[in-house]
Amino acid sequence: MPAAFKMNRPEYLRLLTDVMLPQIAEEGLADYIDVFCDKGFYTVEETDRILAAGARYGLKPKYMQMSLTILVVYRLE
Repeated sequence: MPAAFKMNRPEYLRLLTDVMLPQIAEEGLADYIDVFCDKGFYTVEETDRILAAGARYGLKPKYMQMSLTILVVYRLE
């Protein structure tokens, strides 16, 4: 999360899912989207939202979760 949005997570997520991802897809800048889901980064709900938005624009999901305290299996269909 960029420091400028630290106090406004919802706005950054909106910017990412509604502005950046469509532009990235339109310009063919990426084939995949990945999200780091862990304490201090993105929550499970935020991860779901970001990966679902990427999928809407044809970006294939990659999922990273490295916490030893929780195991989350994510499959986007």
